Amino acid sequence: MTVVMVKVIFGVILVMYSEAVTLNLTYTPNPALENSAVTLTCSYTGLQSNETIIRVTWDVKVPNETIYTKGRISMPSCTDFGFSDTSFYRFNCGVGNFSWTILNVTRNNEQNMWRSVISTTATTYMVNTTLYVQVPITAVSMTAPTDSTVTINAGDSETFKCRTSGGLPQATIKWFKVTGNTCSQYGMELKSSVSNSSVIVVKGLRQVDSTMLFNATSTDNGLRICCTASNVAEMQRVSETKLLDVRYAPSGPPVIIGYASGSNYSMIENRTEILTCSSTGGNPLATLTWDCFNGQMFSPTVQGSMVKRVVQWTARRNENARCTCTASHVTGQNQSQSAFVNVKILCKYILCYNVPESIVTASPTIDGSITNTVIAMR
Repeated sequence: MTVVMVKVIFGVILVMYSEAVTLNLTYTPNPALENSAVTLTCSYTGLQSNETIIRVTWDVKVPNETIYTKGRISMPSCTDFGFSDTSFYRFNCGVGNFSWTILNVTRNNEQNMWRSVISTTATTYMVNTTLYVQVPITAVSMTAPTDSTVTINAGDSETFKCRTSGGLPQATIKWFKVTGNTCSQYGMELKSSVSNSSVIVVKGLRQVDSTMLFNATSTDNGLRICCTASNVAEMQRVSETKLLDVRYAPSGPPVIIGYASGSNYSMIENRTEILTCSSTGGNPLATLTWDCFNGQMFSPTVQGSMVKRVVQWTARRNENARCTCTASHVTGQNQSQSAFVNVKILCKYILCYNVPESIVTASPTIDGSITNTVIAMR
């Protein structure tokens, strides 16, 4: 009977101790950073006045492996007895806490479960935590398109892809449209048409791929596309930039300088005449062609966002016809647009036709300016 009572009392004492003592195991920095130190701290409260700590043991369990003891600290002298390797670990005994420092964390320490075991004169207490390790990515690069300049028609779409190097945890990729040739988060972030990222594990690290379908407009011409990636706070990687060459047609038809399309143009037979056609806007500029008698077209000239082309011709009486300037564009957008004038041939002598004694015609010069010519008929 006495023996049973002793056993019951002993059991009650153990419960009292286990309920009174509180252990907490944390580590800093959290998460740990590869190739840096991390310190695990086991703090405790609630030891009884007659309870003395004998030793502290630090164990680690690697995923899918057994538990390994890394160090034992003898108390109250705070000395190790043969387990800790000082080239890899440090320990410290404080008031109400013990700390264990791993001097160089590697990716192999990811999700290792560390345990602190405190043995006292009354019982044993233990607490554990899982160590998470950050491995910063070293780069992010644009894998598509491969050319430094991306040529695309306005209204069409182009697929862009970015990929990070391996890291822990997986990186977050963001897309930007920027004005300079350096990628920056100060640009315009592109969020629409970005697909969910895909992740591939390579040698234990997470490699992230992101895809964006970019819809081009004429205002995007000359801008650049790039991506940024980060998996560790304040450590960001940027990709190269891709220049957008967005092709679009001029918004309006060509203009015959000095004449409204469909108007009349009067000339004297056998005299050499010229007309100038211009087109403004578009990328690239429109291609201008003339259909005007047997006229000779001069090479186009470019002034900023305007292209001009001159035609020169000679016509005889009774050859009234139409001179047409056509603007076409490589995109095929707006199809071909044109402007024309109706050419009226006037003879030199009054006997040719019943014409006035004099006629004033407006003739453009080769540079597109207008001069007035008086045709004397007598």
